[in-house]
Amino acid sequence: MAVDQTATTRLPSCFGEADSPLFGCYDQPPGSPTRDLAVVLCYPMGQEYIRAHRSFVQLATRLARAGFPVLRFDYFGSGDSARDTEDATLARWLADVHSAMDEAERRSGRSRVSLVGLRLGAALAALAACERDDVDSIVLRAPLLQGRSYLRELRGLQAELLRFAYVRPEPGTERNAADEILGFVSPDPLREEIEAIDLLASSACPAREVLILDRDTSRVAALERTLAAAGARVESRPVPDPGIWLAEPFRGLVPHRTVTCIVEWLGRSPS
Repeated sequence: MAVDQTATTRLPSCFGEADSPLFGCYDQPPGSPTRDLAVVLCYPMGQEYIRAHRSFVQLATRLARAGFPVLRFDYFGSGDSARDTEDATLARWLADVHSAMDEAERRSGRSRVSLVGLRLGAALAALAACERDDVDSIVLRAPLLQGRSYLRELRGLQAELLRFAYVRPEPGTERNAADEILGFVSPDPLREEIEAIDLLASSACPAREVLILDRDTSRVAALERTLAAAGARVESRPVPDPGIWLAEPFRGLVPHRTVTCIVEWLGRSPS
């Protein structure tokens, strides 16, 4: 499939609360938007954010070329947004998703949005969407299903990293070292909030239509059943692209098949 190379306009800006603004990039389609909804991209966190960043930029560009106004943003205490991770809470990050949706609607003049999230960003997108009635559709890419298993996975990666680290925590600082996961601070309160996430226990419907993308569709089968029982029309597709959140940044490739799948799925209905 040929990729449209039409230039889009990218507008970086801050939005949200004046004393703790969020940084975002709004991608404006060439000319006027031709789609009747805006798209908000929800990043993962920590190292996964770094490794997925280029792919999110490419996805925003492709969506804008397809006629969608697109907003991607950094959560409170991350990226170029205000404050530090030590100050972050899951409730604040959920509020950030709401703020990003409001901003995307304001800037685009649209009254409905679609959400695309990866890993923790997928869970945040789903949880926030359940609290609104203006979310048209949602794409969940390799979503974390339960916070407890997600944190267990991250701790395993952290332990593997420390095996090969050339420095060791000084005596008496081991506890501080445990508060860090792959170079990012992970305070107890935030970990406890993330641990409590359980998408499989929710009875709320995040959107009329949901696309779940995962290398192993059996892993997300329970989520598909949960969302369908809540009233969503759910489609689950296997994607052969490697997990971009696991690759070192200098080795990471844009998962073009996944990007194309998302763009085509969101654009399947004419505006």
